[in-house]
Amino acid sequence: MPDNSPAVTKRQKEDPLRKEDLEEFVLAGIKSDEELKWFSRPDFIAIWRNEFSAALTKIFLIIAAVLGLFSVITLVFFKISTILVIAFAVSLGAIIFRLGWIYYLSRRLTYVITSSRLLFLLEAGRPIEYKSYLLSMIKKTVRVDHPGGSSDLLLPEQSDALYGVSNGELAEQLLSKIND
Repeated sequence: MPDNSPAVTKRQKEDPLRKEDLEEFVLAGIKSDEELKWFSRPDFIAIWRNEFSAALTKIFLIIAAVLGLFSVITLVFFKISTILVIAFAVSLGAIIFRLGWIYYLSRRLTYVITSSRLLFLLEAGRPIEYKSYLLSMIKKTVRVDHPGGSSDLLLPEQSDALYGVSNGELAEQLLSKIND
């Protein structure tokens, strides 16, 4: 496979999977009849920014804030409400779980383009196919470049995106080459 990856960034040096190990991991996650064209891990900040602003995260935060406010008001004017405290604790647990998921996703997600598919692989001892799109189904891509050198590659028709990739221009070219 030709070396389509960019220069090694600081994040990649700190990454638990080095480039060679990551390539081996990716090859284990694709089908034997597919050719690996490109792979990249997302930038932590890009995943954090996207997932933290997602509707599910906002819902958890709003519920926790409302239950916390009701718990404080109830405590001030009445006595402690066990039901409100339990509901508040559950909502805090949901927030902690969501933040843990965001961290896990940002550290274990790998985007892969093969000769026939775009894959989102999760590392969990072995590659787990988190999402998969046939390249023939991807008709349009929109690249958004960031000052730090990373790019977001939006897939409007799939309502999905590759966030914080280090070589978004190459990924965009590979995806658009299929549909030309």
